[in-house]
Amino acid sequence: MKESRKIERRSRYDRYAPDFPWYEPGRPIRDLKDMITSSAELFAERPCIWVKKFKGAEYKAINYKMFKQDMDALAVKMMDMGLKGKRIAVLGVGCYEWIITYMATVCGVGVIVPIDKELDSESIQNLLRAAECDILFFSSSEVKKIDKIEGLSLAVKMELYGDRISEDESFAYEEDGKYIPWKKLVKEGHELIAAGSPLYQEYLDVEIDPEVMNMLLFTSGTTGNPKGVMLCHRNMVANCIQLAEHEEILPDDVTLSVLPMHHTYETMATVMFLYRGASIAHSEGLKYITKNMQEIRNTFFIAVPLLVETVYDKIWKTAKKQGKDKLLRKVINLNRKTKRVGMDLSGVLLKSVREQLGGRLRAVVTGASAVAPEIVRGFSDFGINIVQGYGLTETSPVVAAVPMFVDQAYKDRKAGSTGVCVKGGEFKIDEPNEDGIGEILYKGPNVMLGYYNMPEETAKTFDGEWFKTGDMGFLDPEGWLYITGRAKNIIVTPTGENIYPEEIEEVVNRNPFIKDSMIYPLKKNGVETVAVQLFPNVEEFEFEYGRVPEKEEMEDIMKGIIREINGTLPTYKIIRTVIVRDEDFVRTTTKKIKRTANI
Repeated sequence: MKESRKIERRSRYDRYAPDFPWYEPGRPIRDLKDMITSSAELFAERPCIWVKKFKGAEYKAINYKMFKQDMDALAVKMMDMGLKGKRIAVLGVGCYEWIITYMATVCGVGVIVPIDKELDSESIQNLLRAAECDILFFSSSEVKKIDKIEGLSLAVKMELYGDRISEDESFAYEEDGKYIPWKKLVKEGHELIAAGSPLYQEYLDVEIDPEVMNMLLFTSGTTGNPKGVMLCHRNMVANCIQLAEHEEILPDDVTLSVLPMHHTYETMATVMFLYRGASIAHSEGLKYITKNMQEIRNTFFIAVPLLVETVYDKIWKTAKKQGKDKLLRKVINLNRKTKRVGMDLSGVLLKSVREQLGGRLRAVVTGASAVAPEIVRGFSDFGINIVQGYGLTETSPVVAAVPMFVDQAYKDRKAGSTGVCVKGGEFKIDEPNEDGIGEILYKGPNVMLGYYNMPEETAKTFDGEWFKTGDMGFLDPEGWLYITGRAKNIIVTPTGENIYPEEIEEVVNRNPFIKDSMIYPLKKNGVETVAVQLFPNVEEFEFEYGRVPEKEEMEDIMKGIIREINGTLPTYKIIRTVIVRDEDFVRTTTKKIKRTANI
């Protein structure tokens, strides 16, 4: 068998770090329990989680001391219920209760199994059985779905509002006779601790084995069936410290949580902020994002590219409606000129734009898929740093990110890159072609233990100690990683040329009248050709023309747009078939398009 050609490069991360004044290695922690304990000591009275008494109310802070007390109380009560060493599922929207349940479980009780709230009742039931879960914690917003699950013997309902924000307040909850109120468990846990229950000391004395599975996460499954990814404390702690030494998060920082909590991307963001003594507020829903940003005045916004682009587009649409878009462009061009001589005036000239996003936003963190370079430069024009990253559930998740301490001019030259390898990790490009593009392999302490009950799938995913990401990309001479697409998505032409759908989609999606697109292979006369499905941006049509074209006219317009784009593409990449969608694509909860489900 021919031996694979491989390109190996180490990250150039270390050469940047000493030049940045705030840089310091993250404090050492053994496991997540050690992290929470030490954070509660270091940041006891500082805000930890921001909550609301009712929908639309003002955000109020729960401090680190109370967070740790509630976590301990829930853990002790779960042990009192016989759940030590058991599988504990949690499902629902982001909230204080979700985070406490996750941390109480992994810090000494059992194995946490986060489940996607977007799944239907049957799928949830199948995952509960597959993971052998003994109890389900769920948000009250999902009660209708949970009602349909058969054989659910033990379930706990978490309310979204009404959290107490100080120890002086009593626990207020209502019994419904069917599900256990989450607050009741925490209240009874506090009572057990106050009464001197030996379970409290038993919990405190639990020694975490960092190599044993404590997290079982099911992948979003953009292709194929979801797999159970087995993670341990070593994985999570390693990635937490890797990122702490890579990005600037300080105790005064606040993030607005908008992503699904079951996804490891959002979980790691939560861990990172708890580690750094910063605080977290949960959005009340996607349509309330900008409202919540103005209320909490967050400094960080962690989201997938689709949400980042939506926020960016909203800024420009607001400017257009106010008749200020031309003025905004002039101000941006002026600021670009002043930046060249070391004067960034965005804080003054673009204050009104920044106020739309709360006024304090300094960093947007995005991953899960590529974000268009013009969006990166656009936020930079507003004086807001965009940090792109790359990772997978199997790697806990981050393996590459753009360092926050690299100057903007340098980052602009690297637009389109997902950054450099996290410290302690390493990339390898397997079987690169003449352009240096091949499958991205990674090794590091944050790589999973394997797939749950799938030894054959686990074996196929590793090449020795290297994890096979399934993504295609290349490394530039300075070790910056560029993703070109998924290996499974590559279209091979009759002449043997490779087409990466994501590259063409990026070009197509630049058109303001196209909300999103999907490039895929379609056989015509026995030959594989390039086809595209388009989802029109009806808001843009309404804004520009005051109406949405009828179906036949819409198809003509979309085909005209693709004809223009084809004129910029190499012949072998030309799009031969155009399909216009009436509805959005079927997506994962991280807003990725499920390719097989849309063909």
